[in-house]
Amino acid sequence: MKKTLIIVITIFLLFTGCKSSNDVLPDLTIRGDISQVIKLNDIWEELKTEKIEYNSEKIMAIKVQDLLNKIELLSSESEIYFKAVDRFTIKLTAKTMSNTYIGYSPTKKWVYISKKHPVNSGIKNISEMIIVNSSQEKNYEKGLNIIVANKTIHYSTGQLLTMPYTVQNFSDGISRKEADGAVYTVDVMQQRKVLELTNFVKEPIKSTLVMDSQGEYEYITCNGLVEVSDKGINYITQDKTYRDIVGIMVNPPQTTVMDCFNDSLHYLKQNTDVMVLFIDGFSYNQYLTIKDNKDLFIANLQNVKKANTVFKPVTNAGFAAMITGEPPKVNGVLNRDYRELKVATIFDKASELNKKAILIEGNINILKTNLMPTLNIDLNNSGSNDDEIYNTALAEIDQGYNLFFVHFHSVDDYGHNYGDMNAKTLANIKLIDSYVKTLVEKWSGKVILVADHGMHTTADGGSHGEFRAEDLFIPYAVFEGGKN
Repeated sequence: MKKTLIIVITIFLLFTGCKSSNDVLPDLTIRGDISQVIKLNDIWEELKTEKIEYNSEKIMAIKVQDLLNKIELLSSESEIYFKAVDRFTIKLTAKTMSNTYIGYSPTKKWVYISKKHPVNSGIKNISEMIIVNSSQEKNYEKGLNIIVANKTIHYSTGQLLTMPYTVQNFSDGISRKEADGAVYTVDVMQQRKVLELTNFVKEPIKSTLVMDSQGEYEYITCNGLVEVSDKGINYITQDKTYRDIVGIMVNPPQTTVMDCFNDSLHYLKQNTDVMVLFIDGFSYNQYLTIKDNKDLFIANLQNVKKANTVFKPVTNAGFAAMITGEPPKVNGVLNRDYRELKVATIFDKASELNKKAILIEGNINILKTNLMPTLNIDLNNSGSNDDEIYNTALAEIDQGYNLFFVHFHSVDDYGHNYGDMNAKTLANIKLIDSYVKTLVEKWSGKVILVADHGMHTTADGGSHGEFRAEDLFIPYAVFEGGKN
């Protein structure tokens, strides 16, 4: 009986001892170019462990390749940095991880074990793994995007984490206590690892425009600091921390898609009629490409400005900013999933001024406005309804409208199907240019030429929706109608 009791207690202690050791495993944080930040100690029990030899002791370990499969690398071409508590760091490539292990030793904590790498790969007391995408492919939806002039500089999260940083103290508040007739204060601070924006940009920085996925749109006149957090990229200024940003535009244009609302309202208040010609997906790069072709009407316009649209550069968000004069955070339309507007539109303002307005659209109502659009379907099965939109505009242009809003779609369609700079897309721009020319000749009042977003080239055509110069820069022009 006594022998049986000892065996039972021993087995109990073994099982409880295993659980206890797992409960107190130290943090080993895996971050960088992966789907999300993970702590190895949190998922240890989900992984297949095996007992292996390490420095004359038996320890539990996992295959590194199993771990990489679980954490979902953003690229199979990755480098892995193992970083110890004492900051000793080694770098290996993901492709060499087969038959190597990470184990936990009671004396050395987290350790890397490899029989095929040099002996100094045997790092111990690991506190962090950083995954860095080493391929040439850029993922603009992760990491830091900086637009300077017409160029987009991209750094992955992993790249940022391996750059030299500075550690600075940031105030977290001041606490006060009264005692013995005196007031005692404590400055509470937090140390944060940051990178100067000037580390990435060599040009003089006069101002920046910061955007995030939740519609933040803020101009900043002072240089800031970039911080990589487990929830995204932060931008720190003297007054505010902008969290989980999608990008920074350095020395942004003075003109934006939102000027369409402000300019339209300005002229309507002056009793000047306004025609808005909205060319979906017409990028500033496309404008520059056709600019030297003086056979085109748009190429001969004298005051076409480089403007920026909002993030996310898709039709719903760009159109909403265009007709409200407000960024997505204010107008409520962040991306394609949103149709409800939180603020008044130019159509509401026109109604308040007793102005007659029309919105000539394609085959669907994109945003919910108080002005019902005039819809057009592809009656002649040409593959586009822009000819129907054009014919409707011709039929309505002399009907006494004060605000005449026309939305052409085919430039965006062609760009998606063939690519933004494909010959077929450029030929389609020439067609739309002829529509614009005729409508302008028939209009008495001001004309605004605008787009909602641009486009970039992909392997199978074109796309948009990323924080990059090709998607965010559009042409913008205000000029006189031909009948003036």
